[in-house]
This record gives sequence, C-alpha cells and structure tokens, in this order.
Amino acid sequence: MAVANIVINDVSISPNPVNTGQQYKLAVGIVPEIFKITTMDDYSLVDTDGYILICKEE
Repeated sequence: MAVANIVINDVSISPNPVNTGQQYKLAVGIVPEIFKITTMDDYSLVDTDGYILICKEE
C-alpha cells in the first residue's frame, strides 16, 4: 500500500452540532507534505538566507 504524502490542515462538520438521522457534510483541507532536511538531532538545516532546506519530490 502506498503512503499518501499529504497533511490534513483543517476539518469542519456542518451543521454543527449534528442530529441523529440527518445528513451532514465533512470538509477536509489537505496540503502536500513537505520533507525538511534535518540533522541526526532533528534540527532543520537552513541556507545562508535562513530558509529551511526541503527535499523536492520527483
């Protein structure tokens, strides 16, 4: 099974609160997962401008 490289960043339910036997809508926001380059101590590596280095997907 493949792993999805996404992050759920928002979830909402409508109407809120829900009632038994009625329809409701779930809305989920997703964004691509960003893979940071880190050290063995889990510190993020940055460039000379202070931006975090990330690994690009191909």
